[in-house]
Amino acid sequence: MRIAVVGAGRVGGALGTGWARAGHEVVFGARDSKSADAPQLVSQAVGMAKVTSVADSVAGAEVVALAIPWAAESLR
Repeated sequence: MRIAVVGAGRVGGALGTGWARAGHEVVFGARDSKSADAPQLVSQAVGMAKVTSVADSVAGAEVVALAIPWAAESLR
């Protein structure tokens, strides 16, 4: 299953890592997909995982998990 995880922080990272280790394709959507934390997140996920932009992560996903801080909602 292709799962998009919007948010690559603690919660998004933990969810995505678990799903990738269970054999799912995980695409993390992050504000800055080229950040220094991105390679570490992908290496922890072990399976098929990558970090892209938020828009690219949800394109073609079968499931989208929104894992952003509550306060981020007010930033719209």
